[in-house]
Amino acid sequence: MKVVGSIVFAVSLLAFAGPALCQQPADNGSGNSAPLQRYVTGEIGAVSAGSTTMVLATEYGETVSRHSQAYVNLSYLDNVMTQTMIDNLAAAGDALTLVTGTPYTFSGRDRGIAFTGGGKFVAGSTVRPYIGAGGGVLNVHRKIDELTVGDVSVAFSQTGLGDGVVNGGTTTSIKPLMEVVGGVAFLAGQAYIDVGYRYRRAFHTPATFDFSQVTVGIGAKW
Repeated sequence: MKVVGSIVFAVSLLAFAGPALCQQPADNGSGNSAPLQRYVTGEIGAVSAGSTTMVLATEYGETVSRHSQAYVNLSYLDNVMTQTMIDNLAAAGDALTLVTGTPYTFSGRDRGIAFTGGGKFVAGSTVRPYIGAGGGVLNVHRKIDELTVGDVSVAFSQTGLGDGVVNGGTTTSIKPLMEVVGGVAFLAGQAYIDVGYRYRRAFHTPATFDFSQVTVGIGAKW
């Protein structure tokens, strides 16, 4: 199962970064550690659903206790169209071509906006591996084009060849979203650098709708 693989991945990050847990805390110039209270980052990376495309995100987090953080994350997902829907588009093109004798080629894109919040277990000082989980919502906007006709999003949604992510007759949907997160954050002065992984799964769809994303973020801590 993908979720099991995600947890294994996060635990592996913790194990890999284990030697860093023995480091001394960062020095603020007065001989005392400068505790991390809050951070904000801008992130870029890749999201993998039916295809691999770009993701842009921003995250804000706060320290709750020595080993825990709360976070909120806003992500722009360039395309999270499922493989089922990609296959449906290809099948529709083949069927119309066969019936009419005129070549038809469909392409599609499911642009996503995800807003999530949750908690992380964090270890270390200047190198901080973490694992966590959260939940939120995913807004999907579907656009389907035919090579010669152009935008056929609404018409195609009424054909019954959807995947259940977007209901027939509409081009947008909002789904509840859960996520498992893992990664490593690096503290350097006031800079906060994050290399992270997210396994995300949306609900209220006939078939499993899940995807993964990997991002690198840089921002500030205070």
